[in-house]
Amino acid sequence: MYEVKASTGDRGEFELGESEVERASHLRPDETYTIVYVTHVLDNAHRRITPLPNPFSAPGLAGYRLVGTAMRLRFELPPG
Repeated sequence: MYEVKASTGDRGEFELGESEVERASHLRPDETYTIVYVTHVLDNAHRRITPLPNPFSAPGLAGYRLVGTAMRLRFELPPG
């Protein structure tokens, strides 16, 4: 499986959505998941394609740094 992430620059940063995290973290033994990062996607002269490891694989997260933290919470409002 391949997940393509593209950038108009070369910041070396991307976001995985909820469904992408779910898929990348729950692979069957016969599946692989690779992120294909494309820099300068709109510039033919500077475009670069870099395969990156699944951040949920054993060695994968070692090559990444978490940039931010987000938390999505659900709750019930008290009657009122």
